[in-house]
Amino acid sequence: MPVNCLRRESGVGKTLVIGVGGAGCSMAGYIGPALDMDVLFVNFREELAHASVGAASSQKWLDLGRRPAKTAVMEAEAAAEQEAHAFADMLAGYGVVTVVVGLGGATGSGAASVLARIAGTRGLRVTAIATMPFAFEEKRIPVAQAALPGLRQQVDSLILVDHARGVEPSSQTQTSLPDYFEGVARDAAVALRNLLKDLQ
Repeated sequence: MPVNCLRRESGVGKTLVIGVGGAGCSMAGYIGPALDMDVLFVNFREELAHASVGAASSQKWLDLGRRPAKTAVMEAEAAAEQEAHAFADMLAGYGVVTVVVGLGGATGSGAASVLARIAGTRGLRVTAIATMPFAFEEKRIPVAQAALPGLRQQVDSLILVDHARGVEPSSQTQTSLPDYFEGVARDAAVALRNLLKDLQ
């Protein structure tokens, strides 16, 4: 799993795991409890109602408002900007934020880099865990490829998981989709834990 580390000063504080969009919220819901970290779920209102995890130290929700009839990256960016003050208030008490996002979807691809930038301007160390689409997700690939450079610019460290280079779930591998994603989240949690240890 490739890790791109762009480091600032040494020393880290309490970490907030931020799930952005549907895939990001799902993965954050695993990573937060696994590492005993607080979790913030960020999504449009209709999807946010389904985001929760009972074992996290603390759960928070950032409502991006009602989903537009046709959500595009620009709409998600604008929605995140509109919630900038509310988001900044939620960062109080943390030294590190980890933005978790599945790139390729409009919400995550648009909002993740905005939230990372806001956290960085507040003086927090910003890490990110991002997934790239499967090879068969042809429409999502260019969206993810366009969003990735902007996210890289806003974070200190990036853990990038490319589904197209992994073992895709299939009847041949006998790996179910839920099992595959749980494995990805587990590996990402280990990578994040090791990364934060290196930053101490």
